[in-house]
Amino acid sequence: MTNVAGLCISGALLVTASVGACASTATYQTARLTTPSEATLAAVRAALRTALGRPQLELGVGNYRTATSISVLPPPLSPLETRSVAMPTVFNIVSDGTSCQLVNSTSGEIVLLNGVSCTRLTAK
Repeated sequence: MTNVAGLCISGALLVTASVGACASTATYQTARLTTPSEATLAAVRAALRTALGRPQLELGVGNYRTATSISVLPPPLSPLETRSVAMPTVFNIVSDGTSCQLVNSTSGEIVLLNGVSCTRLTAK
């Protein structure tokens, strides 16, 4: 389990808010965007631009009605570049039932999505 910015992330993408050693006070579960409208995606882009420090970014193609993750494509090549090994950055969508967050699948960085509604997925 990894403690990142006051949240604990396990391999099963269960995130718990904590004080100290990952004691659970709020449970985050895998989620999807409730209403993946253009306004919602604009809010997601704005939050990711701030988190990644990139004035422009492009989201990867996906069905945002069912997706549980969002990918951010690498910046375009400069005029002097012919190829790049850069990979998309993937963020998993999680929610505690009241707030919606994105968790960077590589670094564990957490991005709060203000004004964005998520629906937690239930286990089958």
